[in-house]
Amino acid sequence: MIDRRRPTSATALMSTQLPAASQPSAAATLRVRDLSIRLPGPRGMATVVDGVSFDIAQGRTTGVIGESGSGKSLTAMALVRLTPDTAVLSGQVLLGEENLLRAGPTRIRQVRGREISVVFQDPSTALNPTMTIGDQVGEILWDRGLSRRQARQRAVELLDHVGIPDPGNRVRAYPHEFSGGMRQRAMIALALAGGPKIILADEPTTALDVTVQARILDLLARLRDEDRLSMLLVSHDLRVMSHVADDLVVMYAGRVAESGPAKAVLRRPLHPYTAALVRSVPSVHKPTAIADPLPGSPANPFDRPAGCPFHPRCPRAEDRCRAEVPALREVVPGRLSACHLAEELP
Repeated sequence: MIDRRRPTSATALMSTQLPAASQPSAAATLRVRDLSIRLPGPRGMATVVDGVSFDIAQGRTTGVIGESGSGKSLTAMALVRLTPDTAVLSGQVLLGEENLLRAGPTRIRQVRGREISVVFQDPSTALNPTMTIGDQVGEILWDRGLSRRQARQRAVELLDHVGIPDPGNRVRAYPHEFSGGMRQRAMIALALAGGPKIILADEPTTALDVTVQARILDLLARLRDEDRLSMLLVSHDLRVMSHVADDLVVMYAGRVAESGPAKAVLRRPLHPYTAALVRSVPSVHKPTAIADPLPGSPANPFDRPAGCPFHPRCPRAEDRCRAEVPALREVVPGRLSACHLAEELP
């Protein structure tokens, strides 16, 4: 058992202080249906995530992308109830046939870290600076019945699995002794310690330089394939998504603008917002640093415009777009778009 007097890491809080671990669900696929989240704003309560639906398929990476304020991180955290319960207005988060939004406190604590783990955005704040990396990984393993010796050995194996050199010695290091990339690898090791089948990675490369980003993304892809994980990757960077994601969900102002296989979405967007995101990615083949920046500012989810929330920034907007909210619908097989003009886009 864990010594309750010991300081605790943020990741370990997701899976410690629990009864014996439950068996993972037979179906690792997570299905999100009509998820809506309401938060207080300047003018009272507002629905900041509105009817979001998508699947995280077994052995695949689902990417959720959008500008700041699009609701992507809030959606991801709601999947494991890391948002206030009062904030979730409606919807379902189905792990197999179980709706996690209706699970009791004990059950949801069993899910966190054991069936679904989170790789947080900033490892420097998620890791406990007063504990060694080995103890932070071991804290999760002790609660699963391993002895301290077994937990230390397993921690070494996990650090080696995520590519940390000299893991036998590094297991005794503190977070401040690791570089940014090494801390993120340690965070991934913590996420794997509970033996989950689903990983939620919230902007896992934001604080890293480009070279380290690529290594972390390669690591996530390798772990997904080797450990047969399902993964949700949240990012604002389209280059990250093109590198890792199998399926893509594009969010704008708290709603799904478009979804489908990542390569198809990026090759031929079926929503003007997705097309604008693709055009805004810098290219080494063009003389300008930014290819074609998006005009205007992101819609405020607390004060959405009438009709399509993207219409104030959309060059193709018509009167219908300003008055009528477009439904998310299948435009071509496997491709959904919330645009009145999706069939007319080039």
